[in-house]
Amino acid sequence: MSIYCRLASPPVFLRALHTVSVSRDGWATVVFTDSHVVLHVEGTDENMTATCTLPKNLFAEYAVVETRFALHIPTLIDALLMLGPSVATASTRAVLAYPTDDAKLLVELTPTDRVAGGGSCGGFSGGGPLTQSDLGVGGSRMLQSLLVTRNVRDHLLDLRFSESALLAQVTLQGDTVRDLIADVTAAQCAEVSIRIDPKLGVILRGEGGPYGEVEAHVHATSEALLSLSREQSASTRVYTHHLALACG
Repeated sequence: MSIYCRLASPPVFLRALHTVSVSRDGWATVVFTDSHVVLHVEGTDENMTATCTLPKNLFAEYAVVETRFALHIPTLIDALLMLGPSVATASTRAVLAYPTDDAKLLVELTPTDRVAGGGSCGGFSGGGPLTQSDLGVGGSRMLQSLLVTRNVRDHLLDLRFSESALLAQVTLQGDTVRDLIADVTAAQCAEVSIRIDPKLGVILRGEGGPYGEVEAHVHATSEALLSLSREQSASTRVYTHHLALACG
């Protein structure tokens, strides 16, 4: 067994998975190391990429031999939610293990008030439709899901990110960022153009909405702006819902 991990905080882990879930058809490169787990994803047309690093202290148990594989993140999210909202609380024990005999990722869920009971288990194999028998977890039963994995691609996304230069960086108060994102979301803008400028501060422009564009400006002298790189300006464009997920 190369990987045996028990989640200490399933809600945080699920939020990270939602953040890097670019599309329902997307796969992610998952890298397990001695100190952290890294997720790398990209859109099918390569116009969207994302990376997420999860420290080992996010897991209550963490026994890992360094390995990497490709995994369908939306299916992993579905597997973790098979017991319903209880996975978002301390009432569910969630374990990830890899590999099984057929190189699949095992996701095991057990209600903590049932751990001592033992018993049978139900499950499903990732990628197919779920049946009612798959969902029937009760009494002292646990639920096990087997998720298909793939070999990683030749060109890993972590190489792209490690070679990228940091052009500009800004730190904002969390409430300020969330308020700005809420305004853009209310205008139903699908995309957000972000500009970081050492003199102007931060400019967010919502685009693609039915009511036109929406612009929000945090001045370089604002108290909400905690730090700002002073070397050069830079711009980027992201999906609004991805920005909302990333900023909580």
